[in-house]
Amino acid sequence: MMGRIRDFGWWLRDHTGGIALLLALLACGAGAAGIVIALDAKEKAEDAAAASATSATDPVTPPVDSDVQGTVDELNERVAAIEESVAAIREESGAEAPPEEATTPEEDTATTPEVPELPEGIEIPGVGEPESEPAP
Repeated sequence: MMGRIRDFGWWLRDHTGGIALLLALLACGAGAAGIVIALDAKEKAEDAAAASATSATDPVTPPVDSDVQGTVDELNERVAAIEESVAAIREESGAEAPPEEATTPEEDTATTPEVPELPEGIEIPGVGEPESEPAP
C-alpha cells in the first residue's frame, strides 16, 4: 500500500507542470468567456438605452378636452373669489398677518425634543439635563 502511494506522489511530482498548465488554460478560457458575456451585456444595455432615448424624446401629449379646460377655469375663478373674500374678512377683523401654514414645522419642536419631567427618584438612562450627563 505504501509503495503505491509513494509511486503516485512521484508521478504527481513529475506531472505538476502539465497539471498547472491545464488549470491555467481552463482559467483563461473561463476568463475569456466572462469577458464575452460582459461585452454582450454592455451592448444590450446600450441598445436598450438608445431605444428608450428615442422614445422619450417624442412624448405623446393627449389633446386637452374643452369641457375639462372650462371646468378648470371655473374652479380657478372660484378659488380666486374665495381668496379675495378671505382677505377682505381679515382686513375687517383687523388681523395683521395671515396665520402660518400648518405644514411648516416649528423651529423649537424640530430641533429640540421635549423632555418630560420625571418624579424624584426615577432615572431613565439617556434622559435628563445635559449638564448632568457625562460627555461620551
